[in-house]
Parts: sequence; C-alpha cells; structure tokens
Amino acid sequence: MSPAAANTALILDGNEAYCDTMKNIGPVPAAAMKFDRCLTMRPARAAVSTTWSNRSTPCPSNVCAHASGWWRASAALAASMAGTQDDLENHETLESHMNFILTYTEKANGAMDTLRQALTESTQQNLELQTSLNAIKEQMTNMLREQHLLQEQVRLLASRVHEGQLECRRSTESIDVRLEEMLSRSWSQGKFVWYIKPFSVLRRQQENGEIARVVSAPFYTAAPGYKLRLMADLNGYGEGRGSHLSLFLQARTTERLPFAYVMQGKFDCVLDWPCKYEHVLRVVDQSGRGLHLDRQQSFRSIPSKSKHLMGRPVNECNVPIGFHTMAPLSELHNERTGFLRNDTLVIVYRCRI
Repeated sequence: MSPAAANTALILDGNEAYCDTMKNIGPVPAAAMKFDRCLTMRPARAAVSTTWSNRSTPCPSNVCAHASGWWRASAALAASMAGTQDDLENHETLESHMNFILTYTEKANGAMDTLRQALTESTQQNLELQTSLNAIKEQMTNMLREQHLLQEQVRLLASRVHEGQLECRRSTESIDVRLEEMLSRSWSQGKFVWYIKPFSVLRRQQENGEIARVVSAPFYTAAPGYKLRLMADLNGYGEGRGSHLSLFLQARTTERLPFAYVMQGKFDCVLDWPCKYEHVLRVVDQSGRGLHLDRQQSFRSIPSKSKHLMGRPVNECNVPIGFHTMAPLSELHNERTGFLRNDTLVIVYRCRI
C-alpha cells in the first residue's frame, strides 16, 4: 500500500472485515457510501481511515487481502455512482414514481384480467343465449309447420264433409226415386199418380233433343193386374206439337213417342186378353178448385183389327195409344190456373173394369 493510502475497513451486512495486523487502526469514520436497490445489493458501508501509520509491515493474512479486494471493488463502485444529494433525492423520487407506475400497472393488469374473464363469461352466455334462441326458432318453425298441416287437414276434412253431404243428398234423392219406383210398381188398385218434375227443365231438354221422352215408372193396375207405363211429350206430338201436352198408353219403347204402354208382366198368364178396361188420364188442378183436365179411352168393345193395341204383349210392350192434344201448353203455363205448382205437373191414371 502507498504511504498516502489510508487505513481501510469494510463493513458488509453488519460484519467488519479488516487486517488484524494493523494495530493502529482508529475508529471507523462515519463517512460512507450507499449501494441502493438499483444494483440489487443490500446497503453496505465503506469507511476510510486516515490514522493508519504503520504501513511498513505488509499484510500477510488472507483476510487482509480479502478485505482489501472488497474495499477496492466497493470503492470503484462507489466512485462510479458518486453524485450529489439532489441526484439522490431525484433518484429516490424517480424510484417512487416507478414503484407507483409498477403498482398501478399491476392493478391495471389485474383489472384487465378480470375484464377478460368477464368477457369470456359474457361470450359464453351469448353463445348459450344464441343456442336457446335457435332452439326457440326451430320450435316456432315446427309449430308453424304443424299449424299448416292442421289447416290442410281441416280443409281436407271440410272438403270430405262437403262431399259426404253431397253424396248423402244424392243417396237421399236416389232413395226417393227408388221408393217412388217401388211404390209405382206396387199394386195401384186401378190408380197411379205421376209427378213430372222439374217440368221446365225436362221440356227444355226435349226441345234441344237431349232426351226423347219423359217416362214414368211401370205399375200394375191390380194384384194380379196389367203392367202399364205412362209416357209424355211435353212439347206435344203430331197435331199437338208445339201447342199441347201429349199423353199416351201402350207405346213401344222403340218408338220416339211419349206414350203409356202395356208391358209384359208376371200376371199375364192369368189375365184376360185383350184388356177391356176404361182408361182415364187426368191433368190435376193443384189449386184445389177441382178444375182438372180429364181425357178417357175405353176398350170395352175392340174391333178385331185393333186387338193388338190392348192384346197380350209379344215384345216388351205394345204399340201406343193416347191423346195428342191432352192439354194446351198455354193453359198449363197460365199463372191463374193451378196445373203447374213448384215446376211440377201431376198426372193421374185410373182404370175402370
């Protein structure tokens, strides 16, 4: 060591390290230099003593060499960090600000973490809500589809009900027709009532050539009796064409004449032939005044040349007989008469033995 060098002692972590051969070392002066936390070292104190005079004896101890090395390092570090008191205060202030910023940053990071967690939870909730919404939409779609199916089923049921009503009506009308036919085929005891309806429609169809004749159901005059059928030309036939109603008996079905005719029946083998009845046809006055239009034809005395008219039928029916001018059409359509009511014309047949 040089003569000008001062005796040294190094205090580190509260433990003094020095050379024990230096007996004249005085008290360690209070002059010291700090090593702050910026260098991640705990505070240390380095002191320089100026009372060392016996420097002729070298320090043979490793401890002295060790202490001397620590001193030189500490002195160099202290020299490099030497500064004024203002610099130290500024440094402490900056450190305080940095600590504050660090603390605030840590708090901000914590808040950001909380926000991130809340955002994640919110996103998850949104996904769950979206899933629920999609499920509700699907349920609504299914409900609408089922509603449309129900409406279609109701429409089909209504259509079927309507068709059923029409079929029931047709069946009822068919039953009425069959019942009327059955009644007409029953034993009439010399009387048969024929309802021609709808008169205007049937007459128009005859005018247009859609139908050739209007024919009643077959009937028997008695049990046993003759089997007859009435036929009518609503626009007239022969001399009555276009002006009169024509009614006939014993018309062949092959002839285009609206007549009534004698038909083959199951009692033909037990009846007397030719038929010598007196036949009466009546157009009924439906007003209740009794102003009927009657026409009659008697076959009590039949010439031999005319026996085929009322004789036993060889074919399905005999040739026709009747009245070309049974009733004037003008009188039938006159509103003051009672022959047409509800578009229905009533014809009554009677036979007298």
